[in-house]
Amino acid sequence: MILQAKTTPSPCTVLCLGDSQTLAFTNGVYPQEYWAAQLQIQGLAAGYSLDCINCGNSGWTTTQLLAIAADRIQRYTPQILVFYAGVNDPGNGISSATTQSNLQSVIDTALANGVSYVLVVNTNYLNYSSGGDNAGAGTYYSAYQTLRTYQSAAAGYGVSTYGAAKAGYCDLFTYQKNLVLAGTAGWVQGTFGSHVVDGNQHSNARGQAATGACVLTALMGVSGLLEGYRIG
Repeated sequence: MILQAKTTPSPCTVLCLGDSQTLAFTNGVYPQEYWAAQLQIQGLAAGYSLDCINCGNSGWTTTQLLAIAADRIQRYTPQILVFYAGVNDPGNGISSATTQSNLQSVIDTALANGVSYVLVVNTNYLNYSSGGDNAGAGTYYSAYQTLRTYQSAAAGYGVSTYGAAKAGYCDLFTYQKNLVLAGTAGWVQGTFGSHVVDGNQHSNARGQAATGACVLTALMGVSGLLEGYRIG
């Protein structure tokens, strides 16, 4: 029997644009543990060749990220842009309407500059009543709930304007919340540090890995998007 060697295609470049949820050096998470790196590692495990570039900027708003979007896209020429931002906007006087407009403009900018697909990721789940959402009570900090609404609306704009093959939405909040509610190992409600650190604001390594898994699932769900990058 002749064994056929696996072929490895040129990787799909994925630009991961965001704030400190994408990259911050203050919460004890190593570079290889951030969700962009996890997306690449988990993508390989799933049989896809991905090159994930982390363009996170701690503390940045969607306005700041929009200002650099074209430059980063032209520099790295990604096939896919994952945009995970917005949590810093309310504290910097940026209205929800402006946040949505910025998100939509990033979609427009990316697709106008050769990106094949844009994925908008919503705000992560915070499972402590002192610093975020509480799964048992089902309560929300209104600012975060509003932010998720506008993130979803921006993704809906992308789908309605360009089609589901060009833009989409990743519901990270629900994904992580379901892990907590299901009592998944390491995701027990009320256990400090289960998936967040820094006063419940940032994901630890476990939360970052879950983010990578959620994003990968969303990308794999787009028909044909990753097909040309399958290892085999």
